[in-house]
Amino acid sequence: MPGHAEDSRLHYRVLGPLAVSRGDVSLQVPAGRQRVVLAMLLFEANRIVSIERLIDAVWETDPPATARVQIQICVSSLRRFLQLPGQPETILTRPPGYLLRLAASQLDVLRFDQLVAEAHRAVEAGEKATAVALFRTALAQFRGPVADGVPSEVVRASATRLTERRLQVVESCVDLELSLGKHRELVGELRDLVAANPLQERLLGFLVIALHRSGRTSEALQAYRDGRRRLVDELGLEPGAELRALEQRILAEEDDVDPATAAGQPDTTTVTQLVPRQLPMDIADFTGRADQLRHIDVLVDGSTEVMPIVVVTGAGGVGKSVLAVHIAQRLQTGSFPDGQLYADLHGTGNPAASSAVLSRFLRSLGVPGAAVPEDLAERADLYRTLLADRRVLVVLDDASDEGQVLPLLPGSAACVVLVTSRSRLTGLPGARLVELEQMDTDTGIDLLSRLVGPARVAAERDAATQLVAAVGGLPLALRILGARLAARSHWSLSAMVTRLLDERRRLDELTYGDLGVRASLALTVDPLPERARTLLRRLAGMDNTVFGEWYAAAVLDTSIADGVSVLETLVDAQLVDFAGEDPAGNPRYRCHELVRVYARERLAAEEDEATRLDTVRRVLGCWLFLFDEAHRREYGGDFTRLRGDAPRWSLDAGYVATMLAVPLSWLDHVRADALAAMRQAAECGLAEECWDLTVGAVTLFESRSYFDDWWESHEQALIAVRRAGSAMGEAAVLCSLASLQITRQEVALSRASLERALELFEGLDCALGRALVLRNQATLDRIDGDPDAAMDRYRLALAAFEEAGDRVGVAHVLNNIAQTHILRGEPDTAEALLNRSLVICREVGSHRVEAQVCYHLGVVALSQDRLREAEASLRAALEIVRAHGDRVGEWRALAKIGVVQARLGDPGAGSESLLAAIEVCERTGDQMGGAEVRLDLAEQLHALGASDAAEEAVVLALAVLTRSCTEQLTDRAARLLAMIRAGTAISLR
Repeated sequence: MPGHAEDSRLHYRVLGPLAVSRGDVSLQVPAGRQRVVLAMLLFEANRIVSIERLIDAVWETDPPATARVQIQICVSSLRRFLQLPGQPETILTRPPGYLLRLAASQLDVLRFDQLVAEAHRAVEAGEKATAVALFRTALAQFRGPVADGVPSEVVRASATRLTERRLQVVESCVDLELSLGKHRELVGELRDLVAANPLQERLLGFLVIALHRSGRTSEALQAYRDGRRRLVDELGLEPGAELRALEQRILAEEDDVDPATAAGQPDTTTVTQLVPRQLPMDIADFTGRADQLRHIDVLVDGSTEVMPIVVVTGAGGVGKSVLAVHIAQRLQTGSFPDGQLYADLHGTGNPAASSAVLSRFLRSLGVPGAAVPEDLAERADLYRTLLADRRVLVVLDDASDEGQVLPLLPGSAACVVLVTSRSRLTGLPGARLVELEQMDTDTGIDLLSRLVGPARVAAERDAATQLVAAVGGLPLALRILGARLAARSHWSLSAMVTRLLDERRRLDELTYGDLGVRASLALTVDPLPERARTLLRRLAGMDNTVFGEWYAAAVLDTSIADGVSVLETLVDAQLVDFAGEDPAGNPRYRCHELVRVYARERLAAEEDEATRLDTVRRVLGCWLFLFDEAHRREYGGDFTRLRGDAPRWSLDAGYVATMLAVPLSWLDHVRADALAAMRQAAECGLAEECWDLTVGAVTLFESRSYFDDWWESHEQALIAVRRAGSAMGEAAVLCSLASLQITRQEVALSRASLERALELFEGLDCALGRALVLRNQATLDRIDGDPDAAMDRYRLALAAFEEAGDRVGVAHVLNNIAQTHILRGEPDTAEALLNRSLVICREVGSHRVEAQVCYHLGVVALSQDRLREAEASLRAALEIVRAHGDRVGEWRALAKIGVVQARLGDPGAGSESLLAAIEVCERTGDQMGGAEVRLDLAEQLHALGASDAAEEAVVLALAVLTRSCTEQLTDRAARLLAMIRAGTAISLR
């Protein structure tokens, strides 16, 4: 259906009261801070709005200490409000703030800009009537005062700029309409415009012309006199020369009045001026960047009423200057006949003074040296005057900051400015950012081919790929490699790969003549404040490649706000890049590989080993603190958690509450970082931190079926604790490892691990450790088909948990004992135990165990044909596990709900639930879980008459079960397959 996709998206209006709608349905825009933040993001749609600017907009002069966190929470709430199912995320985190990504059709401001640009193109093509229609459609986007009702002075300032822009478009439109002879139709509108804008001389001139041409000359002269009186009374100024000349022409009864002249467009006298051609030479081997080139072409196409300013930004060595010169050379011939100015501003060395650059520019434009003003402001004024009627391209390379660039900007919309900088220069008004990143593998190989020769690269394609990876796709580094290889035809690419493998020598290899990655990075790093340099060094000393903003706080041993402030200095310097965000919307970062290598060099040279180890300890301590907090939120406290003596490094409670709102989702998102921290703890000989982190991660490994991570991390920790002689660490790791072995049906290995762990815990007199071992041993007894032995051990575990004061452990064992009673066919006893367990869980807030108890209450009700009760309990379990991101709990609840639905007489719905459970198992890689659910699915499919599909489900399950030696499930699968093939009816009851 035409327009369906468009109608499914949200549409935003800010040219009037702030409004959000979907189709014909208006949504209630959140009030207060969210309304202010949304307005700011809409004003700058598809451009980054810094957090600092949002803080200014919300609090203006006196922001609270928690302003940054409040803005993050506000943005998270807006994300939820604006997110539609199946639609891409709208608000993106982009350092140093956020970007609202919208199509032009979704926002009235963007639609306005688009229509105005089309109108200008129509004017250039001589299609005046079309241009007028487009201007009028653009102006119709305004529905009242811009962002009316949004309580913010900063928002009002942005609204004022849009209102002024609207007035400019009105003037352009009226000018065209007068040239088309529509003076009579315009009189009423112009009277209103002049009344609303009494000091706008151009509008007054238009009104005088419209009245005069309509045969209402006396009214025209009266309008002029009224306007003159207002100007004199309010400003103490006479009308401009053009307006006064208009009055004289009317009094002289001239036949026609030129609207352009009357509207305040002064005549200019052409003078002979120099045409500067200062662009550096383009390079012959320019490679890639097609998207950026297209984007810049659009930005400088002359379709806007303001001067385009394009800031090409990126890390050192990423190719900013090369790109700027390349596109400037492409643009110069036809687009800028009046000249091209170029200046290297030396922003990463000794920044050039704006005054000195202006002096050179003025001389290039034909101003004699003696006529160049001394004052910076006067030089800037003269510069803008000379460029006012000229189309000149200005390239400002390697700018240090906004203050250096501002005096060098022309004032004419006919000019274009290209700026390159390692800083983003977000303070330049109206500037459009074009961010350059490192080259991808294919582009990097293409560049190497151009530098070294395609034959050599084709012959060693794998080595070329490794070279690009070794330097992280940094163009400067690839050019150095290319130059060295080109100069040494006898070197193979593989040999160069080998030379780069040694991280300590890598930067030595990346030097050739005047080119050097180390020198390039030093230009960026050396001018930074000391704390920023310290942060960079210490971040590089950590083994994980991606990190959260809290890392900065731990590394510097400071607060989150202070750490983030220093971290943003590195982001602004393009030494640290944005790498996505965590589930709470907090930004995550990474260092480029070569930046890490350089910073590690500086770390080794400038900090002693004890200081470096202290930094590692703080970061690991923060990991432990966060693991503890995540566990408390899952279990309601420090229950069933063995903890070591490693010190914790804590974070602000409010920040942690936001970050760990869904603990398992956060843990899952940072899993690779956490595993890197465990490895680094082991490598640094920090055995206590290593085992504590490793055991603390089991909740994640278990709930998301990360069995390989579980195994590898525990093997690593076991080696570390045995080397350190930590009995507690060894016992804790073995007990946790045994849980994995139970999951994998490795009964003998699990028993051996538990026996050794119990021996160690008893030697340490650790009641909690003993309780955890006894609970697992009881589970093994149950698996072995010995419920009596299981019951005896469960009772011992229950007593041990009570001795340790671990209420969730007690609740968990009651749940396990209830399962044993279920197997014995004693549902009433089981239900009583489960209800006791449920009371404990709800009292302490242990959602994870509560979900397990609700699940088993559903199983009990199902066994007694209390199907509606069973479904209610199972759905309660499903709601909890979904809220907490427990994927194993999710598939188990879905599978059992599917069974209940079939028993209720709806096997179709039951099959859907079972298929959903299988999808969860497949997403998490839980093959055993998927096999178990497929057996339930096969029974329902067979009952529905889909025997072929049922047989296929059993065959798929058997392929997993026979490899896993799970005798009970394998026997069930074999019996079920035989019944399906024999056509034997299966009762779902």
